[in-house]
Amino acid sequence: MPVVDLYGTTNGDGWLSKSSTTSWSDARDNTTASSGSSSSTYSGFAIRATAASGRGGTTTYVCTRAFIYIDTSSVATVPSSGLLRIFGASYGNASVVPVKATHGSSITTADFDAIDGWDNLGGNHSADVTYYGNILNSWSTSGYNDFTLTSDALNDIANNDNIQICLMQYTNDVRGSTPSSSSNYSGMFFADYVSSSRRPYLNVQIPEANNSIFFGTNF
Repeated sequence: MPVVDLYGTTNGDGWLSKSSTTSWSDARDNTTASSGSSSSTYSGFAIRATAASGRGGTTTYVCTRAFIYIDTSSVATVPSSGLLRIFGASYGNASVVPVKATHGSSITTADFDAIDGWDNLGGNHSADVTYYGNILNSWSTSGYNDFTLTSDALNDIANNDNIQICLMQYTNDVRGSTPSSSSNYSGMFFADYVSSSRRPYLNVQIPEANNSIFFGTNF
């Protein structure tokens, strides 16, 4: 069974972040990020949901999401299984889940909410997003973190020329609960890294075509 590795594109991956001193909802449920990058080689805060107290009792909320864009045009058959592999960096405190995104081949701050099934009306979106993998509650900062691809992800790999992925903090971002930690973030390397040794990629197993010929026989 052939194994194929599909790597992300440099313009279509990166991180987007929104901060607010008003509320967690103002950060999370916004249409546009306040900062971001599509050229970072890595970020220690790529997936983030934090609340940090400052002078005068002001709390700053920060929501950060990582986006990936992968060309899948070479795969025409639904893979039998696969992994999304993300090399961790710096910090590993956030629970992380990959969901289907809708951004294009390059990202801008306007793509902050480019998530399939998402709206900016608040609330728990755990039943609204399309999961592309399992939730990881532990995160390696010195190796690859592997997500087992869902049937939705495997079908989209075969049926679309590309797939877009958003890596989100699960408890506070997907589910919408207000964070209470100032260190709830996990880091990762992106496609701009100098070599493929730490870039995000899909590792998929493609079923071999059944070319067997069966001759009619009476038993």
